[in-house]
Order: sequence, then structure tokens, then C-alpha cells
Amino acid sequence: MPKNNFNIQAFLDDLNAGNLSHHTKNDLQIYTEKLTALTLKSYDNFAENYLKTVSHEDLLLIKQKDKEAFAENIPAGGKILVLAAGCGSEISFFKKADFDVSAIEPSEAFAVHLKDHKICKGTLTDLSAYKDATFDGVFCYAGILHLPDIQGHSIGTAQAFAEASRVLKAGGYLFQHVREGTGAYIQKETGRFFQMYSEERLKELGKEQKLKTINVSHIHKAPLPESFKEWISMTYQKES
Repeated sequence: MPKNNFNIQAFLDDLNAGNLSHHTKNDLQIYTEKLTALTLKSYDNFAENYLKTVSHEDLLLIKQKDKEAFAENIPAGGKILVLAAGCGSEISFFKKADFDVSAIEPSEAFAVHLKDHKICKGTLTDLSAYKDATFDGVFCYAGILHLPDIQGHSIGTAQAFAEASRVLKAGGYLFQHVREGTGAYIQKETGRFFQMYSEERLKELGKEQKLKTINVSHIHKAPLPESFKEWISMTYQKES
């Protein structure tokens, strides 16, 4: 591929076809960064409207149950890292439960709502602000679905799992919530990149980082807007 001639749609076609062998690792990294930049730009542009869409009563109830179930795994006063913190609802919940909470939020438009919390600069694939084995739990709600799943390389989703596992203590817990299915696409209405995941693939990603799957839940027929159907939540425990 010629230098500086990067075709996003062509890359998505290759990604969905599993035909990435002709791309160099550097190319794959650049595409990942470009897709991330597109998604962050989109969130920065419509952050306020997004905050309204995620206030759907049934969605909030599902998220509440996920947070409560995750919190039961964490020791009293334990350290939790919230990734893709968004408007901060997960941070507030865990803080009220007396956990020591830190967070990463790459979008500047969302980060302005989190000034009263412990926020560090970083991304899902770069948690260098934190040392190894720092947290009892890592909670990521709808975060890795904006990263390409480039199998066979420590880029994108695989890199995010590696970083989450690195900062987890032995025996600690990781929570992921993503769109269920196969394939990747850019949403026409918003310009955001989405990667779908199957239950099998999520288990593989965890296993690669010595993360044992301990719970799986599917959201298929919940009374939610169409964009919030067909999701999957998975909880992992890091092997000792």
C-alpha cells in the first residue's frame, strides 16, 4: 500500500473479510488510530445529545443491575478503574458504594463533566498512567466496541484487553459491554466506528490475557430503542 494512501472503507472491507495479511503492522496501527479519531470527533460534536439518549429508563435499569453485580465482586474499599467513563454515572455509583475510583475518558467533551473525579489522560489501549496490578476491578461499558478487532496482532481490541489485564490485580475482575454480532462498520448518522463481537470471540480475547469468563448476559428482547438491542455483557476474573 502506498504511504499516506489510506482508504478507510477498503480497510473495513478487508477487516470484515478477514483479509488483513497484506497490511503491515504499521498500517493496521494507523487505521486503528484513524477510526478512533473519527469516533472521538463524533462524540465531541454530539456529546450533549448523546447524554440524553442514554437516559432511557430501561437502559438505566440494565446498567444499574450490571454495576450492582460487578460491585459484589470487589472487596470493600477496593480500587476500580472505569474506562470510557462518559458522563460519569459509573464513577458516581462506585464512589457512593465507597470504592476508590479512577477513570479514563478520551473525549474532551465528556471529560469536562468529570472534573470532580480522578481522571487520567489515556485511552483504552494506553493505560500507562497506571502501574501493573493496581486495580481490583476494571469496568468498561460500551468502550471496546469502538476499536477494530484485528486478530493476530496486539492492536486495537487485543491491546485494550492486554492493558486492562495488566493493571488488574491477580484475582481482579474485568467487565465488558458491547454490541453482539459480527462485522464492523461506521454509523452513517454519527460517523462513529463500531465493532461487533460474538460471545465466543469475547471469551477468546479474555483467555489470551489469562482472564477467565465467569458471567455472560445477553440483551435481545428488552424494551429498548433499536440501537440498544443485541448487546452482550461479560465479566472476567484474572487468574492468580
